[in-house]
Amino acid sequence: MSEPNRTITGTPIDWADFDLSSSGGTYAEINALVLEAVAIDKYCTLLAASAPMTAGIEYTLQLDYASGGGDGGWIIQDFTGVQEFGRIVASGTGQLITFTPNAGITGGFRIVSRTAYGLGNFDNFSLKTRDRNESKTPTAGVWNWITNGKNLGEKIYFKITGAKTILSGMYEYLIRGAR
Repeated sequence: MSEPNRTITGTPIDWADFDLSSSGGTYAEINALVLEAVAIDKYCTLLAASAPMTAGIEYTLQLDYASGGGDGGWIIQDFTGVQEFGRIVASGTGQLITFTPNAGITGGFRIVSRTAYGLGNFDNFSLKTRDRNESKTPTAGVWNWITNGKNLGEKIYFKITGAKTILSGMYEYLIRGAR
């Protein structure tokens, strides 16, 4: 995955089998991340350096998943396995998991089997900071300045007063009602 919009498409990079293969399952990187688990809690990892995160910042992980059979179901955790970010239970493209890493979480992922047997293909991973301008109900406060999913590192401070409508998109427009 590359900074700041970390994306994997095609043959995965930087993933590693922890105990899927050694427990009788399979781990393969064939134009996708292909995982087969034959026991609960078997997993693969992606190092924090490949998907760095900052505690307290909201992220959206997007991925494609195709179930290859079995009971299915996978848990997405941080690299250390301390925090669960979400679960994948059904096939689908463009699946979204939104999460905020807790204190001490610096990034990386585990994909962990949650059932006794599961087979699935994972592809097209994308990790982005949640774009605050996508909110339909913005609030006053301190937010990271984010453009197209890229955290520019600057903070903006604002207070919403008297706004009738706020539109979201590539650019934010403030439409003021009659005074």
